[in-house]
Amino acid sequence: QSSLLDRSEVHDALSQTLAENDALRRDVDLKGKEIQELVVRNAERCKAEGAEVAALQKQLTALIQQLSEAERQNGGLHMKCIAKEEECARMLLALKVYKSPS
Repeated sequence: QSSLLDRSEVHDALSQTLAENDALRRDVDLKGKEIQELVVRNAERCKAEGAEVAALQKQLTALIQQLSEAERQNGGLHMKCIAKEEECARMLLALKVYKSPS
């Protein structure tokens, strides 16, 4: 009878262990699903952020091109200003020569 009792205790302990294992397996499955959802959401967010970065890079490229064009135009205007300054200097010199008493 002691042997039967031992078997009954072992059976109960085994049943309890199996029930705990099932509960742990369900917890693991649930956590696995949560992790998978997080992975999917993270991938979607990364994709959206990647698209945003690409759009910002495109805007930056356009701004750099505009800056280059503005610098080119500014260089041209600077050269025109220098030419006008030289022309004004020549005119002032001619005016001084014209006004100076002979």
